[in-house]
Parts: sequence; C-alpha cells; structure tokens
Amino acid sequence: MFWLLFLIIPIFQLITNQVRLDSINSIYVMVGALFTGLAFAVTYISLLVQNKSLKEQLAMDTLSNTMDLILDSNRFRESRKYVMSKTFYSHIDILKKMKDDDPIYIEDWKKLDNTSSNQNPAANTYEDYEKLIFFCGRMEYLGIVLKNKGIDYTILDYFGNTIIESYKRLEPYIENSRKRYGENYYFHYTYLYAWAKHREPILKQNCKELLDRISKGEFAFDE
Repeated sequence: MFWLLFLIIPIFQLITNQVRLDSINSIYVMVGALFTGLAFAVTYISLLVQNKSLKEQLAMDTLSNTMDLILDSNRFRESRKYVMSKTFYSHIDILKKMKDDDPIYIEDWKKLDNTSSNQNPAANTYEDYEKLIFFCGRMEYLGIVLKNKGIDYTILDYFGNTIIESYKRLEPYIENSRKRYGENYYFHYTYLYAWAKHREPILKQNCKELLDRISKGEFAFDE
C-alpha cells in the first residue's frame, strides 16, 4: 500500500505539472533505496531466525545421538558397571602388589586380563582393560562434544553423578599417565569432570527449591 501511495502521488503531480521529472526520479531513487533496505533487513532477520532454529535442531540431534551412543550402549553400561564396582578396587589392590611402590598407569590394567577372565570367563564379553579404555574413551568423547558446544550442559544434570564418581576413582591413574604420556592424556574427561562438579551444587539447589515449591503447592505446571 505504501508503495502504491508513492507511485500515485508523483504521477498525479506530474499530470498537474506540479513537479519536474527529475524530482520524480529523485523520489523514486529514495523510495527504492528505502524498500531495498527494508527488504534486506527482512531477509537478514529471516535468515537469523532460520539459523537459530537450525542450531537448536542440530543440538537436539547431537544430544539424541550422544545419548544413543553413550547411555543406550550395552557395552558402555558394562564398562561403567566395572568402573563403579568393588571389583575395580580389588584390581587396584592386585596392581599395587604387582607394581610395589611404582605408580599405577591406566595401561597397567592390561596385566589383569588373564586374572579377570580366568576368574569368571562367562561374565566377561571383553577384558577389563578394554572395559576401562572404552569407558574413558566415551567420557573423553563426551567432553570433546561438550567443549565444542555440540551438546547442552544440561546433560551433566542427568549424567553428572557417573562422571564425578568415575573420575574420582580414576583420577590418580589418569594423573600418573598424564605425567608419563603428556598433558593431553584424557584432557576432555578432566574438562567434563570439572563442569560436572561446577554444576552439581547448582543442580542440588534448583532441585531443593523446586521440591519446596511443590510441597507448598506453589508449583505451576505450565513452567
């Protein structure tokens, strides 16, 4: 409608000899520049909105793929079960006796292969060292994805306890291996642990506040 208005007025003025032709040209140049700028602004805003939607969808896809790869993997569950078990500590005791006063490295779990498989071969689909390396590798992968903004930090609210407890168990041996093999040894697993520890009190406080509101009947379900 604005465009038609700017079109009709100069034509009417031209017919009634109220303006010269060069004035009309100037008006059209200004109006054309205005509408070109508006068109560019609308296009730019549309692209921004589309890009934001695409990023949100990509984040959801990455979250879904990561959950499938890590949390829904039978092999990962078996690996986590081993790292969080009492058997893990019994293997550390064995390694301490084998190593005397020497530091224990992650690679030293290779020496337990025969021990664990001979105790109960039917209970192990792969060796304990492979379980440990598989678990640490998945934690390292999750740390890389998190550090590069490929997944939202809220995954730590769900998976934080496993990250914290497992790293506490493995930290001395990761640190020993880091001194031996370099600073980048499971760096992203350490990064993941640091963020999980950072979010732990925040999550506890949020849960406490929410439970208090629910108990007092102040919780709104549209939230």
